[in-house]
Amino acid sequence: QKLIFDTCAKLAGENQPKAKNIPILPDKVKATDLVSNTNSLVKLPIGYNKDAVSIEYFNFINNFMTPVSSQDTENTVSFMDALIYVGSKVANTNVIVFDMLSTLKSKTEGNVVVSSNSELLDKFILETETLTKIFKDNKENVQSLANYKKYLVIINGLDKFVNKLSTDQKTSFETMLNNVREMKQICFITLDNVNNYKKYEYEPWFKNSMGNQSGIWIGPGVGEQSAIRASIPYNCKYKNCEVNYGVCIKNTKPIFIKQMEYNPESKGVTIIKNPVPLKLNPNLKNNENIVVVIVEKNTGRYG
Repeated sequence: QKLIFDTCAKLAGENQPKAKNIPILPDKVKATDLVSNTNSLVKLPIGYNKDAVSIEYFNFINNFMTPVSSQDTENTVSFMDALIYVGSKVANTNVIVFDMLSTLKSKTEGNVVVSSNSELLDKFILETETLTKIFKDNKENVQSLANYKKYLVIINGLDKFVNKLSTDQKTSFETMLNNVREMKQICFITLDNVNNYKKYEYEPWFKNSMGNQSGIWIGPGVGEQSAIRASIPYNCKYKNCEVNYGVCIKNTKPIFIKQMEYNPESKGVTIIKNPVPLKLNPNLKNNENIVVVIVEKNTGRYG
């Protein structure tokens, strides 16, 4: 037995060809685990490619307005929150969220603003006017905006968002879309069900902004939907996938993904199982300060 161990140790230390590690799909695709792969809205992680067992990315800047949909929009909540989270980690980027369905857990914090009030749209449009002027003054040169912040705008409930706009706001919204579409500085992600998307498919602002050949479908039913064009083979394996899976569609090509999920970062609170009872010195006076240091036995971590 010692000979076997010695031989193995010797071979391990030599430059022997080694088998590649077999990639394994994680039980949960946590948004926090994908942050290190987040550096641009051109390449934003959205989950894991189930077939390649690798991180799947989406180019939201080039797609300008990307539809997300599902048979049941409740299935998309964790994914949408995860999108907000990874988007907020992109340098020099503001994330604006119109939570019209009031389903998201994301809150206004740092570079993320969450609201269902139309006043937020007025403020955003005002900010885009500065970018529009610079862009046009520089003969629509994309590089003229390189030092300015980018915007990721998420509309959680497109139909409710549009219906809440006044006539003047809708006109301003449509004008803004036309002005910023070619900037490569602002992109939109919208969520709604298929029927609500179909309400707007013949409106000019929708046709000019929302590409129907690329998007993200969450959960089962991708073969029966019409919001996003996709070349779905008959009896394909992901037609009736579980709700934590989905299909990323790029130029009608479907890619089976395990969607990333929202898991807020720890705020530094650790739950200790089976804690040792704390014994205080009975001679301590009432006005004396007590400093308590808790040490984890196996790791030595303390707090």
